[in-house]
Amino acid sequence: SNTSAAVAAHHADSTRARHPREVAVIIWHAHHAPTNATIAAAATDRVPQSAALDDPQRERYLQLVDRFARRLRWEAAYGFAVTDAMVGTIAGHVALMALGLDAEVFRHVRTVVVHPSTMVLTGARRGPSRYTLTDDPLRVLGHTTATGPVFISWDVAAAQAAHPEQGRNVIFHEFAHRLDVLDGTFDGTPPLPGHRRHRWIRICQAELDLLRSGAGSPLLRPYAATNPAEFFAVATEVFFDLPAALRADRSNLY
Repeated sequence: SNTSAAVAAHHADSTRARHPREVAVIIWHAHHAPTNATIAAAATDRVPQSAALDDPQRERYLQLVDRFARRLRWEAAYGFAVTDAMVGTIAGHVALMALGLDAEVFRHVRTVVVHPSTMVLTGARRGPSRYTLTDDPLRVLGHTTATGPVFISWDVAAAQAAHPEQGRNVIFHEFAHRLDVLDGTFDGTPPLPGHRRHRWIRICQAELDLLRSGAGSPLLRPYAATNPAEFFAVATEVFFDLPAALRADRSNLY
């Protein structure tokens, strides 16, 4: 699923990414072995939410940062170079998402591809309405599939990470899709036990319907109304970036 590129429309030049299956052909740089100190520093300094963690949470958080930094394959496209600061920033966001979950929750993510700026996807994909296909170029800030790499636009990711008060974060968004598809379907509902699943669907569908009617939470940008999968991804951004505001505005959704 794709993250809306509206916030990056000011970029005059965009990085062109072919169909996801072709991207590996044009990737040339793999990140070297992580340097713990610099990566940990980035995960602390560039992930403002980590400041709210207590000591036991912080210890586990840094363990997860190190785990993701070492386990994931870090690649860059089109002559771009991945740095420890990039790895620490992205791994920090992923670790924050995994903090209350099983450490293996992102086990199906093997590669993160960092682009310098907005990407352009080409190739046939589902169209804007049911039973249609399109091959129109699409500008995106991030992209992922059920089993492939996670693609991140670095300039936007860095800017959003520095300003969580805006409630937008492409890293949270794309990795939320990978949580969503753990059961094999991009449907806005990650694997949950029966009673919790029913409650999850009921609350999220109600909020999605409100958003589509124009009466939804002002914290959720219009892109969330696209479908249940994008609703979950956008809501995840807000949950981690603006938790207090989301709890006050939509306590059930929180």
